[in-house]
Order: sequence, then structure tokens, then C-alpha cells
Amino acid sequence: MPTPKDAIKNAKLDLSWIEDDPNYTAWRNQVKVYCSAKNIRSKTQAGTDAWTTLTNAAKNLDGFRRPAKLQIDNNSRQHKAALQTLLMDCLKKCNETDKKLKVRRALKRAHEDADSNVEVNDSDAAGLGPGPKGIPVALYILDPQLPAHRSGGVAPEWNWNNRDSRKLGILKDPSLNAIWEEAGKYVPAGRYVREIFGS
Repeated sequence: MPTPKDAIKNAKLDLSWIEDDPNYTAWRNQVKVYCSAKNIRSKTQAGTDAWTTLTNAAKNLDGFRRPAKLQIDNNSRQHKAALQTLLMDCLKKCNETDKKLKVRRALKRAHEDADSNVEVNDSDAAGLGPGPKGIPVALYILDPQLPAHRSGGVAPEWNWNNRDSRKLGILKDPSLNAIWEEAGKYVPAGRYVREIFGS
């Protein structure tokens, strides 16, 4: 059974792209733009209709090879499966990139907040970690009863892009108590935390 990396490589070859093919890069960028405009983040989140529309549009985007398009139009199962593999890989990488960017931005803001609020001594200069400065984190306080905190679609997911739900905190130690100490101040009175996700 091929590894995920091999499956991606094989799918590219099936669709007439060679390694480091600029046409593949152009196509992939077009897929990102399309998915961003249509708010598609995963096959499950998109639902059957939106995913079918994406699949049909993907073979007409810039960079998609004509021989592969003809094979898909002729109902080649192998080529259709290759297209599905590459679309899911593209969305997965887009989501990973978005998450990394959000974490980087949150860490930068938390560093700025920590630097402005906490005196720095020589022992802190080596880097962040448990101790006087703590660990900067991004906390997302999401309420299932607020429509802005849920994304639309067939299977609604948490809307991590909602600016109002993101808070910054400094954890003094890596424990649930430290998380609650920071997050608890944002939970409205009479409401309770049902789930804590971590990454």
C-alpha cells in the first residue's frame, strides 16, 4: 500500500504532471482561490453538492492538463480518483498553513503583550517556557449557541476565524488549571465549558 506521499506523487503522474511541474503549482493555486471564495475547507464540510461542483470546476482551472481532463470526461475511475486525492491534499495543506499562520500571529501578539506587561530578566532572555514569563498561547472561546461561532454547510464546524472568539493568554505551567485560569475569565456567568481542544 502506498504511503500518503507516494499516493500524491502517483496521482500527479496519473494526471500528466511531472515532479515540480509549474502547471501543477498554477492549478493548485487556482484550487486554493476557488475554495477560499466558496468557503470550502474539507470534503465533509463542503457537502456533496459543493464538492461535486469543485470537482467539476477543478479540471477546467489553469494548469490542468488536457489529456487528464479528457480521461476524466471519459469517466476514467483512475483519473477521477487521482483528482480527488489531489483536491483533498490541497485542502489539507491549506488548512495546515492557515493554522500555522494563526498560531504564529497569536504567538507574536502574546510575545508583544508579555514583553509590555512583564519585566524581563537575564534568565528569561534564553526563550519562552514555564517560568516567570510563561508560555504564550492563543485561546479560542467558542459558544455553540452563537451562529457566528459556527460555519455553515451540511456539517457545521467551529469557526476558528471569528476574531472575537480569539483571546491571548500566558500559561504559567502546562496544565488544565493554567488553561482554565486564562480561559475562565472569558466564559460568561452562568455558562459552562463543555470541551477543551488542544494542539
